[in-house]
Amino acid sequence: MKHTWLALLACSLWLGCSKGAAEGTTSPSTAKSSETGAAIAEPQATPWTWTASNAGGYWCAWRAPEGPVAMGPSFPIEIRLAKSENGPPLDLPAQALAVDARMPEHGHGMLQRVEIEALEPGHYRVVGMRLHMLGYWELWVDVTQGAITERAQFVIEL
Repeated sequence: MKHTWLALLACSLWLGCSKGAAEGTTSPSTAKSSETGAAIAEPQATPWTWTASNAGGYWCAWRAPEGPVAMGPSFPIEIRLAKSENGPPLDLPAQALAVDARMPEHGHGMLQRVEIEALEPGHYRVVGMRLHMLGYWELWVDVTQGAITERAQFVIEL
């Protein structure tokens, strides 16, 4: 009786692994989750963080649409610009923005350049952000209007 139970258990485990391999999965737990239909959680966007630019000429917000920022891989961010705290969007071409992250205590910034794309008036997507070290970072969003460039700064602690 004991051996029959063990044989049935071994057979069911083998069938579960075989089914997973046939479906392109590599482990029984993966096959089980697909059998149960359990949803895989999608990353949640971080909330918008707003601040006034250093000279008060515009308001800026940023968020990470793919979840919290971490050291290592590249990630996108979104930027919003407004004329005032609760004002209308500041509609500028993407070329009027410069986005960078710096470690002022270390005297350096990111190791790669970002690309900025306008999504709608006052809303931009920045791809290629990469924070390669743990520590204190500042996200800089520079806006150039005519001959004046003004910066908004945000703190990012990794």
